[in-house]
Amino acid sequence: MGGVNCNMTLVQNDIGIVFNFNVKDENNLNVDLTNATVRLIWKNDTGKTTKTCTIVDAINGVCRYVIVEGDLTTVGKYDCELEVDFGTTKLTTNKFTFKVRSELG
Repeated sequence: MGGVNCNMTLVQNDIGIVFNFNVKDENNLNVDLTNATVRLIWKNDTGKTTKTCTIVDAINGVCRYVIVEGDLTTVGKYDCELEVDFGTTKLTTNKFTFKVRSELG
């Protein structure tokens, strides 16, 4: 499965940030997410977290996750991947990362 382009730094304890994903296969074609569950999985210094994404446009492979309170409490690097679960098959994207920095005040 194709990769995710993500190169950003977020701020500790921010909420409401929207991660929009367009899931593509190794040929850069949209993955049909009909009847799939898409999970955003990240790992940081405090462990592994799994969040369920909302499918926005299944046919075109579009889903999103909105950061909620408690998601960005740890400063540092977050290693992430999307897991697309069709029930009988499961696909995983390439790893991507984002960073979380401390609040200024």
